[in-house]
Amino acid sequence: MSYKSVTSFMNPKIFLQSLLDSRRKENPSYSSSRLSEELGFNSRNYLGLVLKGSRSLTNEHVHRIAKRLKMSFVETEWFDVINHLAEATGSEERTYYNNKLKSLRSERPKTSSQLSLANFMTEWYFPAVLVAADRCLKENLLNRISNFLPIPVDEVQRILNICFAQGLLREEENLIVLDNSHQVFFDIKAMSIKHKKFLKDQILLSSKMLEQSYEKGGKFYSHTFTAQKDDMEYYYGKLRDLLSELTARSDKTDPDNVLQLNIQIFSIDSRMKV
Repeated sequence: MSYKSVTSFMNPKIFLQSLLDSRRKENPSYSSSRLSEELGFNSRNYLGLVLKGSRSLTNEHVHRIAKRLKMSFVETEWFDVINHLAEATGSEERTYYNNKLKSLRSERPKTSSQLSLANFMTEWYFPAVLVAADRCLKENLLNRISNFLPIPVDEVQRILNICFAQGLLREEENLIVLDNSHQVFFDIKAMSIKHKKFLKDQILLSSKMLEQSYEKGGKFYSHTFTAQKDDMEYYYGKLRDLLSELTARSDKTDPDNVLQLNIQIFSIDSRMKV
């Protein structure tokens, strides 16, 4: 059974929910009680309580789960650190575990989607094509994507060829399935010229849609708040967890629309020129 590596997550509860969701994709009758047993919890109900937030993972739980899932040393250490971070109550404690994550981040295994990031981040609509293709019948693939997005069919085919070649998409019983689905990248090395161009195009797209969709139901939010520098990694992690949670929910439905979510978070100071 396949599942996303724990190193893609900043919250142990979100990781376990993703693990459960991946099991249910393969077997709709799969229950949290069954997974609780597989992961070595003493109670069949304990995992469900963890997912609800009424119970926590102990160090023993973390290492037992890591052993059952045959995690690598780096994955086990990552799992242990994000669990401590989730339970941290003070700023000094959070800073300590955030710094440990920074040192571990360079050791995370690279996925095929990360290795091909320069190719993937060339056009704003690449992620939308991936999302639209997921769980689509092979014979309907081109028509479905063309209906979703204002892109020429030959360009859609070019993008699909790249995605299949890089292993981002695969065929499974006449269905097209997305691998490394909705991978969230947070790697300094990925901030290449092409990646910056991609992000700039996304922001420009948001600006255009603000003019076109503001009165038609589009949702646009802006929020300014204060924070300690030592807590920035905590906020980044919360945003990544939110994206994972939204993705997990969307994966449970049969989509009839493609949504675009852009998030920018940066420090504001007196040197900024607008």
